[in-house]
Amino acid sequence: MRVETALIQRTLGLETTSNVFNLKAELQAWKKLFEVKFRDRTLIGVLIMFFQRLIFPYLLIYDRSIDSLLEWSGINALLYYGPTLVRSIGMRGDTVPLLVAGGIGIVQLLAVLPAIIWIDKVGRRLLLRGE
Repeated sequence: MRVETALIQRTLGLETTSNVFNLKAELQAWKKLFEVKFRDRTLIGVLIMFFQRLIFPYLLIYDRSIDSLLEWSGINALLYYGPTLVRSIGMRGDTVPLLVAGGIGIVQLLAVLPAIIWIDKVGRRLLLRGE
């Protein structure tokens, strides 16, 4: 708003040193926000701030709890518990974590390569649009 106020002061030729003229320019800048041309934009900004303060903390808690559950149900669980699982089937030694990490890396590469080739062939824009 200060930039808008400075522009209004320059346009109207108001003095920048007087507090009365600064207040007048500031009020004109705020009044401009509620003109018909800018009313929709101002309303969206106000509603975003309102809902952000009201709903955002609950959404954040929900999002973080879902994220943590998803993290421990996917590849992170396999990477973390992989050596334990391999030891439980009978493999022993110091190379067990290395074998698990290497095996998971190879499987990930084999699973991702077809997707990368398909994305490059079809195109990112078409896939993002869902066409």
